[in-house]
Amino acid sequence: MSSRPLRGAPRAVTPEWPRSALLAGTRTSRLIDLEGRSAELTRRSGRQLQQMRISREAGGVAMTGDTIDLRQLDPCTAARYAALADRYRDHPEDQAPVSEPGEETRWLADELPGEKRGFGWVGRRWSRRGGVLVRARFLEMRSTTTFQDHGPALDTVLRIQPADDTPPFDAARRLTVPMDYLTVLHRTKEVVLLVSPNGRSYGVDWARTSLLAGVTEARVIAPDGSELPVAGRPDLIWALMNLLASEGLSVTKPVLDLRKRRLRTVAGMVTRVVQDHADPRTCA
Repeated sequence: MSSRPLRGAPRAVTPEWPRSALLAGTRTSRLIDLEGRSAELTRRSGRQLQQMRISREAGGVAMTGDTIDLRQLDPCTAARYAALADRYRDHPEDQAPVSEPGEETRWLADELPGEKRGFGWVGRRWSRRGGVLVRARFLEMRSTTTFQDHGPALDTVLRIQPADDTPPFDAARRLTVPMDYLTVLHRTKEVVLLVSPNGRSYGVDWARTSLLAGVTEARVIAPDGSELPVAGRPDLIWALMNLLASEGLSVTKPVLDLRKRRLRTVAGMVTRVVQDHADPRTCA
């Protein structure tokens, strides 16, 4: 009896989200050949798909960041990649456009599920007992067969930088990564972690993470109604998040409005933090 599925019968389909991100151009993709030359493959989906098939047949090929280095592969797999590169060198593939015509001004993240972005909620007990925020960075993100309401469950490895400036360490976690955050992986892999007062528990704060990553533009309104320049400046936004957390102030929206009565006590400190973080775009 044939084991092939009947025509029209439903088949199991498993999304491969990291590979899909590469094909879509959300993540950059490069290849270093056996002679050390680098080739840019971002948004060249035909060649990328052929490489993925080689990788799958080889049992997986490790990437350093978003780069495959043929000098680090076994000779057989490297030769297959090199032969594929030769074919595309003779018949180059055009790079797909960043967006479809008419979509240049549409921000995809606003239409995808994810956490509400903001400067963050602060639990009084957590703040009083010494809870802190720390930054971390994704080193690995691997797909699983699970998809939650607002994103895929991924097996990840995070490099965590402790708040006390001790050496960073790596931690493996299975995380549900919001779809809106996946749209900015091409420019950042940073996340914000909430650390328990005893320092034993680390949890991803997706609201702060998404704001820091620029999924939504952060804004600060001064007491006089003018707007302070914070958009696109993650280090400044990070400093403001820590200031608010240290003062036990929750701001669950992406707009920090210093005209509000409960925020007037930190208006001066916020202004000084902004002034201390000079915008490099305005420096000579």
